[in-house]
Amino acid sequence: MDSLGQLSLDRLRSFVAFAEHLNFTHAARALNTSQPALHTQIRRLEDELGQRLYRREGRALVLTPAGKRALRSARAVTREAATLVAELAGEAPRPAILAAGAGAYQDLLGEGLAAYLRAHPRGLELLTLDGADARAAVAEGAADVAVVAGPALPEHDPGRRLAQVPQVVVLPARHRLARRAHVRLAELGGEPLVMPPPGGPQRALLDGAFATHGVTPQVVVEARGWPLVLEFARMGMGLAIVNATCTIPAGLTARLLQGAPAVDYRVLGGVGRGAALVAALRAHRDAWRERRRSGFRLASRAP
Repeated sequence: MDSLGQLSLDRLRSFVAFAEHLNFTHAARALNTSQPALHTQIRRLEDELGQRLYRREGRALVLTPAGKRALRSARAVTREAATLVAELAGEAPRPAILAAGAGAYQDLLGEGLAAYLRAHPRGLELLTLDGADARAAVAEGAADVAVVAGPALPEHDPGRRLAQVPQVVVLPARHRLARRAHVRLAELGGEPLVMPPPGGPQRALLDGAFATHGVTPQVVVEARGWPLVLEFARMGMGLAIVNATCTIPAGLTARLLQGAPAVDYRVLGGVGRGAALVAALRAHRDAWRERRRSGFRLASRAP
């Protein structure tokens, strides 16, 4: 291949469809073409790139490492090409695409998204994806921006931090620990707890923190998602540990949990079409602090 300019948009579109289905029959049907024609398009793209883009493993087709890299670029190129054509034709440009978890949408991002839509009424597409899936959506060109949660970044290396959120313990207002301004992680030993199941980032953070303080948590209920965790706490099944962004149900209160690591929400992507979206999210990153209804104090602003 002499230059990238020789790559055919039709072949890139064909490859994106094939990569999304990993099945020539289904991809050809989606493209309204024949299987032999699709085979030819993929083979010619491989010849142009000088790389195998997929291989067979048993009865399944999988992308090679080169195929995964090509998919990310192909999605970005075909999307921008479609945008250019629409803009030149006077059509509305496609909306920006954001990938984030359900909890982030519900408790952290709402005000920023509303502000973005007021300034960019062309619309916004939201993908509900957590962690690795949200990262992959940006890497593969399926989303312009992702917001993901993870362990707190070092203060000297804030990176693309959107907000740093402490963790709180949610408990009945009459619970003995509710009289404290803060609750230490070690004080939760022996208390029934509602926690997310193993395997997720928040459970990993908490398990590590409990181990550091020599505490074996008494987990009585495992539930996915802040709303369900908080509902079980409201039902009296146990104390809940959640991010401080969460809205606390009536009858419960929250106390800052000393010894539990803060959670950093960080932004991935955000260049080009996603830049305005990131700016709106950053401008409203502290809105959750202003609508907190629990009785504890929080630090002033995220760095």
